[in-house]
Amino acid sequence: MSMVAPSSSNGDGGKGNPNGCATRPRMVGLNPDVIVVGGSEATKSLKEATRTIPIVFIGPSYPVEEGLVQSFARPGGNITGITVAQSDHTAKMLQLLLDVAPALTDVSVVWSPVNLGTTFLLRDIESAASGMKLKVLPVPMASAADVEPALLAITRARPGGLIVLATPVSSANAERIGELAIRLRIPSITQAKALMERGLLMSYGADAQDLERRIPGYVDRILKGAKPADMPVERPTKFELYINGKTTKALGLTMPQSLLQRANEVIQ
Repeated sequence: MSMVAPSSSNGDGGKGNPNGCATRPRMVGLNPDVIVVGGSEATKSLKEATRTIPIVFIGPSYPVEEGLVQSFARPGGNITGITVAQSDHTAKMLQLLLDVAPALTDVSVVWSPVNLGTTFLLRDIESAASGMKLKVLPVPMASAADVEPALLAITRARPGGLIVLATPVSSANAERIGELAIRLRIPSITQAKALMERGLLMSYGADAQDLERRIPGYVDRILKGAKPADMPVERPTKFELYINGKTTKALGLTMPQSLLQRANEVIQ
């Protein structure tokens, strides 16, 4: 029995590995019994590299729309796993910003045009924002070359709120984004706890530890003969809200008691 678990961007985010796409196909050459992988981009590259080795993903928010599986109920190929998103996730992120800033009218969204997961997240944010009478200002950040223009765009727009969708590039620059948001007095939110810990105000996303605990079950069933094609893609059942206490103070905010009571933890 053999299993390979390459490091990668997770939850359509994470620090990522700049050489990941090159190394993953080489892992296929090891011919493992199963590969566990995180994030949309890594899963896509592995799908392109093999149609036979079982792959278990954790992270892609829209596995069907991203072309990773045929359906949640019957993936239909050699890939299955656990997604990190629920249908109302983006609406709840917007509502959390409104809870902090009730007068909010516009939101900038840092996303990546080369990451399908964040493309669909942006679409859903725009849809949810329309119902809340909020204007969405997309800020593309697909590569290191986009970082300065993105920061400049946020500075010029001075939005009332900021959503930072987790990708390798946004994760690598989370401190700079957080510092800018503090300087401009903009409350921010992300779906990734790691980005919140680097300076953003809040994170709201799936309980990563709970998802990781469920992955071995997939691997065990595959090693016992189950086919990924017949193993339904699961959705998260637990979500976590974290608040950055230092950023709260730096912004001069008084966090609503209702949010403090809902938070899993206020990080100091």
